[in-house]
Amino acid sequence: MSSQLEKDLEAHLVANQNRDVVKYVLQQNALVVFAEIHVGRPKKAPFFADIVKGLSRLASHHTHFHASEHYINDAANQVAVQNYVWADDPRSVTRARRRLSEFVLPYEPVLDAARLFPGHRYAILCAGSYETDGDARHAAIYSAFNASINRHNSLHSLNQITQLGKGNFLLGEFHATRQHTNGRAIPTTAMRLINDGWNLHIIRLTVNTPGGSTAPLTIVPGESLSLDPIGGGDTIELFPMLNRLAAKKPFVADLRGDKSPFAQVKIEGGADIPYNQMVDAILHLP
Repeated sequence: MSSQLEKDLEAHLVANQNRDVVKYVLQQNALVVFAEIHVGRPKKAPFFADIVKGLSRLASHHTHFHASEHYINDAANQVAVQNYVWADDPRSVTRARRRLSEFVLPYEPVLDAARLFPGHRYAILCAGSYETDGDARHAAIYSAFNASINRHNSLHSLNQITQLGKGNFLLGEFHATRQHTNGRAIPTTAMRLINDGWNLHIIRLTVNTPGGSTAPLTIVPGESLSLDPIGGGDTIELFPMLNRLAAKKPFVADLRGDKSPFAQVKIEGGADIPYNQMVDAILHLP
């Protein structure tokens, strides 16, 4: 039987849902940070491409961008992505595609949308790092993001990236939250961006990708969003709820406000920090 808190969380999502998820993203006057677990790329790639296409229809003279920690910030990836985005004929696109890494290639629809953006005013930023330690990656991704912006701005004097341009950043949830999930003093990637003056709107991006297993003993990771009541109680798994509420259509819901029941829950196993102080919204792709 569902707890009252679980019912309150569901009621809040229903009351605050917005079905036009691309419009919601484009309306934010902020760097939109998408906090994810690394699953569901076939559904995420078209969504990010739709954001680029939506921006292309707006009368904006700013340079916009999509950044991702999936794209390693090294010379090979930078050049491969740049060659693809600036390819101007089918043969050039085909040649450039062969150079894309296995981590970039699933997001080819995003690169295609950027390639066709008016005036080449949409950049793809490589913000990934080979650093494997979780806490050290906060700083490594932050540094890669800034290095990628600096590289772009040094090469494209007429299309400068600034904090005024609408951009988004795909990050693992651990790096995207406003505070360290375990309550440590180490600043997350998002905290470092805030300290630099970026206005962030942080969205937990979930996607209908259930986990499972295949023989022999191969575990297939799936989406999960588990929250603990602050003060104790049974863990609440939001993934099935999100799928039910979506009814096969994307939606986004704002979580902010002291009266939001998301102020009464925290990340499973994490510090006692209200979930809606970690992220601002949930966006679900069914």
